[in-house]
Amino acid sequence: MAVKKATRKPASKSGYKKRATTKPRVAQAKAEKAHTEVLMAYSSNATKACFEDDFTTRAGKSSCVENISISPKAHADFQTNWDRMVKDKYEEYKLVKFEARIMFSNTEQPVLFIIDEESMNAGIPKQIVNDPAHGLKMLKDNDNSLTITWRPKRGSSDNDYLPVKAFDDAEFGSPLAYLKVLQHNLDKAVGQPGCTMQLKATVACKGLQNAQGTTLTAAQIAALNTLN
Repeated sequence: MAVKKATRKPASKSGYKKRATTKPRVAQAKAEKAHTEVLMAYSSNATKACFEDDFTTRAGKSSCVENISISPKAHADFQTNWDRMVKDKYEEYKLVKFEARIMFSNTEQPVLFIIDEESMNAGIPKQIVNDPAHGLKMLKDNDNSLTITWRPKRGSSDNDYLPVKAFDDAEFGSPLAYLKVLQHNLDKAVGQPGCTMQLKATVACKGLQNAQGTTLTAAQIAALNTLN
């Protein structure tokens, strides 16, 4: 007796195709939240004494040593732009990016760098290379600059908004971290040109101070109608 083979009935297709729905986004006025670059500082720094591993001075050698505070308050040029662009305009702020671009006059030696939470200067390579988070860049005549960027970690207090009016309080003045740069063992005398820094801080601001509604009063409407 032949066994009847079962057949599978194809699923019926509907002519209706469900469209994906998205929730409408609530637009936020640009004036309520803005990113403002408030620091462009330049400084030319001379080379400093070069140290051996035991911190004895190495005769005839120098180093380009920089310890840059990630805190706008630590840099004098910040205050002018802060007063002009943020202080009397917004209610809250936070530092979202701090960038240092450093141009070196010597291209024969590599540059060591690290973003560190400790304030101590790094005067010898061992202080940097022992940390796995360090970086190194080889310089060239046509590429003699290094750019280091710091951003706050998500979920950390460094990413919280702070009141603009409290900016001048000592409580908010401590650096968030330090950018440390070391170009070691330069064959030049101490005090000769070392590196030039260009610093830029980007601040996010929100909440307008003394914000007023845009709805016109009846008297204002009547006054405008007289202009027709």
